Amino acid sequence: MITYIFMKMKIVYLIAVMLAFSACGTPAPVVRSEPFTIDLDRSGTELGQISAQFSSIYNLGALKREDVTVLYHPYDDAVCLQYRYELYTYKQFWNREGRNAFIEALERYNEEYAARDLGRTGDRARYGTVNGYLSWRMSSITFLLYGNMLMDLGYDFRDRAPYFIICQREAYYTHPTIQTNNNADDRDSPVITLYFTRAQAEELAALFDPEYLRSIAAPERRPAADAQIEPANAAQRDDY
Repeated sequence: MITYIFMKMKIVYLIAVMLAFSACGTPAPVVRSEPFTIDLDRSGTELGQISAQFSSIYNLGALKREDVTVLYHPYDDAVCLQYRYELYTYKQFWNREGRNAFIEALERYNEEYAARDLGRTGDRARYGTVNGYLSWRMSSITFLLYGNMLMDLGYDFRDRAPYFIICQREAYYTHPTIQTNNNADDRDSPVITLYFTRAQAEELAALFDPEYLRSIAAPERRPAADAQIEPANAAQRDDY
């Protein structure tokens, strides 16, 4: 009898372990690029404007559409997404490996979208995690903060509509000459998620295209994403 009870408990334990592993989903994706830095003293070439949706800092309420300026820094071979969020200006930099990972992730997302394989709970890092570089400040007269950070590529649902997302994780600023623990929270950037409809994400992918970046000196070859976005800030969405 004791042996039977022990064997039954062991089977229950094994089933619980198997369920726990299945609940974890796929393993954490491998970071697709190495950390890099940007020469922030060099200005970039503006490629155009796209748009994306943002939530409030507390993730409450409806999404709000905002303009995002896209610039290319040829010296560092980096593309910058510049946007305003909660009084700060952010510059999010993508190196070549990160841009290629974005294009591949969007292709996977479009395939799953077409096949209606998107889980309603979303998956922030379903398509991988890449290294990025971030600078942020309140205005041109305030102190410039900068540092490396990670960006997750995935998707999420808001108001029952799916979005391809870039989840920009925290960047930690360390002064190059002054080491202090005072006001440490002020030196960390918040987690910010950029929400894209498929059309918006395709506009960004067009600006990430390697051939386009090699030919930006020819303005007639700029993609349609270079067009200005209408000023209304109501969030766009995809039907699903």
